Amino acid sequence: MYKVLLVYDDYSELTTVEFSLKKVGFDVIGIGSEFAVQDQVLSFNPDVVISCGKGSKVSTIGVGKRLKEMLRWQGKSILIFPAGVKPNPQDLIRTRMDMVLEAPVPTVRLISVLAKLSGQDE
Repeated sequence: MYKVLLVYDDYSELTTVEFSLKKVGFDVIGIGSEFAVQDQVLSFNPDVVISCGKGSKVSTIGVGKRLKEMLRWQGKSILIFPAGVKPNPQDLIRTRMDMVLEAPVPTVRLISVLAKLSGQDE
């Protein structure tokens, strides 16, 4: 089973995406703080980390930077930036990302992206 770690600042969006991914067969854990990312990656060992946030608890760039510090983790990361936000190129260099999306991302699109990353049929 493909493991997904969701790191979202909006709780309602987190629960919606978590429920939808579980419904189609992914093993999902959702957290609402970027400070717990390293612990969850070590304990859950996800295949993909998806981050979306611009608040004080979760920032997309902050999660990407924390993932880059974790040299032993071999998974993929998807960073979702809020609409209209242009990240600083210097910050992007310091992050780990395999794919960048712009919010809002429809759940069907996110499932399609995860299916491609996991090698499953869309």
